[in-house]
Amino acid sequence: MDASNKAGVVWLWGSDPYGQLGSGCSAEHTPGRTSECRAAPSPLAFVGRSVRQVACGAYHTACVCDSGELVVFGRNVEQQLGLAPTKKPMPFVSNPKLVSYFAADRPDNTVREVSCGLYHTTVIVESGEVLEWGQDLKVPTPMKLPSEALQISCGGCSTIALT
Repeated sequence: MDASNKAGVVWLWGSDPYGQLGSGCSAEHTPGRTSECRAAPSPLAFVGRSVRQVACGAYHTACVCDSGELVVFGRNVEQQLGLAPTKKPMPFVSNPKLVSYFAADRPDNTVREVSCGLYHTTVIVESGEVLEWGQDLKVPTPMKLPSEALQISCGGCSTIALT
């Protein structure tokens, strides 16, 4: 099927210095090089996945799939992608990666909504709980709210939630 006629397709364009457009750039890519740019919208392929919500930070992108899984790509210096910690952290991820913490086989922990800040990412999971990571939080960490979150929004270095 032609991507232009299909629902749930992510279209991306603009500057791509850290792989935040999911370009799959090679090892020869120099992170931070601003000449990497897509002038025209182009579709991002998710094999067998349809996306229902997208969010962009300064240099990273997050997509909520219909399954509630979270796919991320872009700069990861501050661990804003939420990928499992490794001995040698990946400074950037240019191919879309699933965040294993939000697996589709854990329905209470699937993502309802995502928002990206400058160096952090925040989600609401199906239970209404808010989790955040990046900056000083290396893994998804619950944020204590008095009741279920209905909506979230990240600013540069801040997050707000509506309960």
